[in-house]
Amino acid sequence: MEQLQDASCAEEPLRYIRETDVFLSRLQIAVVLVVLFSGCASTVTNLEKHLDADAFNLALDDARGDAHMEAYLASLIIAREAQRDFRFASPLVSFLAAHGRIGKHVLKQMASSTGPVARMAWIALHRSFVPSAKKLDDLFNGPASDVRAAAAGAWFRDLTKERLIKLAVDKDPDVRRYAILGLGMLPCNTEAAAVLKDTLRLDPDAQVRSAAARSGPKLGSDAIDALRSALHDSNQGVIHSAILGLSKINSIDAKAILTDLLSGPMEPVTVLAAAALSGLNDQNGQARFKEALKHKRPAIRAAALTNLGYSGIKDIRKIKLDFLLDDSPDIILQAAYMLLKDPAAVDTVTNALKKVMESQSTRIDEARDLLVLLNDSEAIRAVKEALKEETTKNIVTILSRISGSTTLKPVFLKLLADKQNYVRVAAAKAYLYLEPERLTP
Repeated sequence: MEQLQDASCAEEPLRYIRETDVFLSRLQIAVVLVVLFSGCASTVTNLEKHLDADAFNLALDDARGDAHMEAYLASLIIAREAQRDFRFASPLVSFLAAHGRIGKHVLKQMASSTGPVARMAWIALHRSFVPSAKKLDDLFNGPASDVRAAAAGAWFRDLTKERLIKLAVDKDPDVRRYAILGLGMLPCNTEAAAVLKDTLRLDPDAQVRSAAARSGPKLGSDAIDALRSALHDSNQGVIHSAILGLSKINSIDAKAILTDLLSGPMEPVTVLAAAALSGLNDQNGQARFKEALKHKRPAIRAAALTNLGYSGIKDIRKIKLDFLLDDSPDIILQAAYMLLKDPAAVDTVTNALKKVMESQSTRIDEARDLLVLLNDSEAIRAVKEALKEETTKNIVTILSRISGSTTLKPVFLKLLADKQNYVRVAAAKAYLYLEPERLTP
């Protein structure tokens, strides 16, 4: 960490802290102060005035001399800012929950106040056990849908059948989706099956209907009929989930429906049905899926790559690597996303993405941003220039793709002072979505 001995070096950042009230801009200053930390004792003294003293001291105890200290100091400042802009609360709570002792301390501070952000912080602190019925009533009966969704996401596996049935008609689609997932995990019973079938047929949200379709045999004695009807849903995601739901039913009739989908021209739905049957060791399914992997139409090859995990094929990594040599830039990018966190594939993925950069593809910028995540120096320089020159809308798009880039962390921090609020939010999320294991000592 850079060390500067002249205490006057901190005066400009401190003046900025004193005089500005721009959303999240203090995060930028916190990191400036961290860089100056060892050489500017007065900086720490002044910063403490803007933070809770106990939390600040705990941050220093945890992080003194550590290269990741900025994550802790920043979290303290973001915690205050989240109270001002609720859109930032969810990523903040997730960030803090992944950051050990100091994260837990800040969450406790947040939870001790009132309001939706405080309730979300409380949920993050108590995910490891199911609260009392009274506390659950308090969380689920409140007006804030984000709080209800956070609670449903934390405990849907452990909620009672009665509560899940009640939540299945909540106004918020995320709450309903978690409730349906919970009902789908219960032993087969007529009450849950009735709710699942009604949801599959009537819910206005496609993701909720998809969750019901994936419950397969939990739809009850007439599950096959319900899923057969769902194959005609207006949403492709629901149709795909219905295929997966049928693949979970161990019956000749369910397998026959999937087999019927293999007939006719090859389409994405055909590919998924082939993958599902292949995963059940069906020879027709295996043959059709192998055909899809080498199909002349890029859309079919892309569908095969997407559904590779259902096929039962053992060496799927090799197939992903083979797709990096595909003629289609779109498929190369798809395979690159799948292999992005495979350390042994970094060089192969990098070369494939550079091939896309040399093409006439409309997704060149996306390939460049993936190269940033692989720490390609040329791509990093290009993104830095783009973030200086692009329109606000494009900046947000770029930030969404390079979230997690430790190399560009200083760029995220600089953009936290942007005049456009949604650029500041996007930059903050890009900062927070850095891989937790890289930030935690």
